[in-house]
Amino acid sequence: MLVVDERPLVRTGVSGLVRGAGIDVVGEAPGPLAAVTAVTAAGDLHPDVILMHLKSPGMPAADAVRLVIREAPGAKIVVVTAPSDPELLGALAAGAWGALVDEAPADEIVAAIRAAAEGDAVFSPAIATALMRRLRLLGDARVPELSGRELEVLELVARGWENARIAETLYLSIGTVKHHISSILAKLDAENRTQAAVRAVQYGLIGP
Repeated sequence: MLVVDERPLVRTGVSGLVRGAGIDVVGEAPGPLAAVTAVTAAGDLHPDVILMHLKSPGMPAADAVRLVIREAPGAKIVVVTAPSDPELLGALAAGAWGALVDEAPADEIVAAIRAAAEGDAVFSPAIATALMRRLRLLGDARVPELSGRELEVLELVARGWENARIAETLYLSIGTVKHHISSILAKLDAENRTQAAVRAVQYGLIGP
């Protein structure tokens, strides 16, 4: 993983914490621009997870997430922020994989990093609660039309299930599941599964 935070003591603390849990820290950076430099400067630096503090002076959160994803497209970005952060939705829409609160306990941080590396969306409970409340207030009259089967697949995607498990549960081939997910992402104008889940709750297609 790569740790991105403007606070040196936090970077050092998080790095030491996750190393102690057996997670390889491939680098640290004080902000998204430095993270991009770190990724591009070393050809063998391919982080699976990037833990990034959402507040970056002089750069909107969504732009910071897009910038880092562009240079490290295979990485899952987990942002660290406050539940009330108005930029959180923008960061998720830009491709962030999940979010933790600043004061998240050590075991939650380690579990979130491992889950993100496995492809599961991760949210601190306080952030998940605040996020659902905000999404309910947004609303949108232009709700995308999904088929019944797509809604079934979307419900399981939102739970963090992998394609093989979805296929087994719905008695579908993995290829068919992939086809449905591609269609869902297109209809929701989403770049990844987490973004699709967020927008599905926003549109009222699935429950919180």
